[in-house]
Amino acid sequence: MKRIGLDLLGSRLWVLDFRPWTIMGILVLVSAVAIECASVGNPGFLPERGRYIVGLEYNSVKGRELSDATLGTLALDTESKQSLAKIVYGLSDRISLVAKAGSSEVDLWDRNASTTYSHSGDLAWGLGLRTIFYEDLKLGLSLGAGAQYFTFEPKPTSDIRTAEWKEWDTSFYMSIVNVVSEAKSLIEPFVLTASSFHAGVRYSDAEVDWTTTTQSGTLEADENFGYFVGFDFVFSDNYIMGIEARFKDEKAYSAVLGFKF
Repeated sequence: MKRIGLDLLGSRLWVLDFRPWTIMGILVLVSAVAIECASVGNPGFLPERGRYIVGLEYNSVKGRELSDATLGTLALDTESKQSLAKIVYGLSDRISLVAKAGSSEVDLWDRNASTTYSHSGDLAWGLGLRTIFYEDLKLGLSLGAGAQYFTFEPKPTSDIRTAEWKEWDTSFYMSIVNVVSEAKSLIEPFVLTASSFHAGVRYSDAEVDWTTTTQSGTLEADENFGYFVGFDFVFSDNYIMGIEARFKDEKAYSAVLGFKF
């Protein structure tokens, strides 16, 4: 094991060459994509000041439980999917602005009435910030934090006149970057030049303000604390692929493809 350097995404990183770990990461990537897992962000791969990453993000939330305290009887399980365009802009070498917009679909399952409300094609958007506040260049270790707001409004149905989904989350996470010292092309012309692992904890809250022809209320998330793990891969220094899974507050998977300009 030796220490090497690489100008990765415009930021000089000193890391450890540990090829067996990279091989394991690739295997995890292949298996995760098959079940729609993916990554939504890694503090180790933020663009430097004035640069940006443009890409696509897919989110699949398999389960988030909501209940309405005002009614006392309304309890929902949710499943949603979002397909989003995403841009990450470097405000500084350690702070980035994240913006995303696209379409969303959601299914709401009423646990008491055994009824499902489905919505699709809804506009979704979000804004957030990510930052690196500590780096150990010898170990390739960085610690970061992030916060974001995400919302979409399901289209009206015969049962629900209006509804607005709002979600906030704050996260703290660790990233370990591994630079491939003898990069080899897996699929021409893409060459795997770096990979990373990140994990962390987050606090999140979700609300759905809704109205029907006869009543209204606010659904709130039953669980607020969760954790997540993910892998990111850089090809030919500029192409990024990421996967991430989130647990406890929600059962969710995300995937990201991006290119750095």
